[in-house]
Amino acid sequence: MFADALGFLLLLGATVVVGYVGGALYTRTRVPDAVWLLLFGLIVVPGLGRSRNSPARRDQDVAG
Repeated sequence: MFADALGFLLLLGATVVVGYVGGALYTRTRVPDAVWLLLFGLIVVPGLGRSRNSPARRDQDVAG
C-alpha cells in the first residue's frame, strides 16, 4: 500500500514539475505547456503497464 501511495505522489510531483517547466519553456518557444504534458503522458503511461490483477486487465480478459 505504501509503495502505491509513494508511486502516486512521485508521479503527481513529476507532472507538476513538467507543467512548470513547460510553462517556462512557453515563454521562450511559444509551445504550450499542454504539449509537454501530453508528451509526458505518452512516455509515462506505457511504463505504468497493467498488472495481471488490475481491473482494466480483468475487464479486457472477460470482453475478449
